[in-house]
Amino acid sequence: MAEFGAYLTVKKNSDFKEFNKPSIFEALTADNLANGLKNAFHYLSKVAVQSNPAKYSFYHIYFDEVYLLFDFVVQFVHLYVYKASFAERIYGLRRIDSKQGGLSLKHSLVSLFWLVSFPYLRSKLNTIYEQLSREHFEGKLKKEKRKHAYLFVQVYPTLNALWELNVLLHQITYTVGRGRNHNPLLTLAGVELIVFSPEISRETIESETLLIKMKRLSLLTAKLIAKSFGYGLSFGAFFLQFLDYWYTRETLSPNFTALPLPPPPKKFTSDLANDTCPICLNKRKNETVLTTSGFVFCYSCIHHYIAEYGKCPVSGYYSTQNHLLKLYPPER
Repeated sequence: MAEFGAYLTVKKNSDFKEFNKPSIFEALTADNLANGLKNAFHYLSKVAVQSNPAKYSFYHIYFDEVYLLFDFVVQFVHLYVYKASFAERIYGLRRIDSKQGGLSLKHSLVSLFWLVSFPYLRSKLNTIYEQLSREHFEGKLKKEKRKHAYLFVQVYPTLNALWELNVLLHQITYTVGRGRNHNPLLTLAGVELIVFSPEISRETIESETLLIKMKRLSLLTAKLIAKSFGYGLSFGAFFLQFLDYWYTRETLSPNFTALPLPPPPKKFTSDLANDTCPICLNKRKNETVLTTSGFVFCYSCIHHYIAEYGKCPVSGYYSTQNHLLKLYPPER
């Protein structure tokens, strides 16, 4: 598989450690680009579902699964052609085997597994933890009935903290020149990062058989497609981040211009009792007021409703979770 697998030739592994290892800033910037790209696409899904919920709600609900498939295709193409992930290629980095140099097909597949599966699994675990911790806060998660869920809520923060500590130790040891990698995922994949330079050339193919020529032709075709796709994706990522910046700037920046006074709010009448939640129509639990309209709901009811629709269920006023205010009425 050398003719299309490990085309990076090295003299000694120590040469890369001494001259071609990226700085900690280059490595972390590549990681931040990968995370920022996912956040940009997630923001785009939010914008799409707000503009047309019936058409784009599926992509927002199953965003992790859709992005998993997209990320798998992108990373597979870049590992096959450039021996680097998409973000690493943008910053001129390459992956090599920690022991032999080059990048075999086996290490490419292992790298693909950790690149794609770990962020997906961690995102799903964070979502599950947020849901269960909310139930635990509301008193719905009982240790006697759901032992595994209760144990997960107690243990997951510790496991997550240990992983972050492991990442921090990798970054510190890499910065002071005592470690091979800045990220434990690279260690698990058995690879290292190097800075790609003209001195790192393609492996010389001595026997030009027909099969090898066909494989080289397929590699060049895949490289052309990946390069075109990479440029388009880079521009798209920059454009999405620009939209995110522009939207945040307009939302957070104060506006000192004189604005016309808005019309008085409509008076909403309801036949519900004073202690009834307008969403579940039951007696309110963990009472929470929505400051944009003044109506009081159950915390879990209004939290889920605002997260999905972004407006008050009674008045229709635009609202976010920052407009929720928990009430602590005196004991009756």
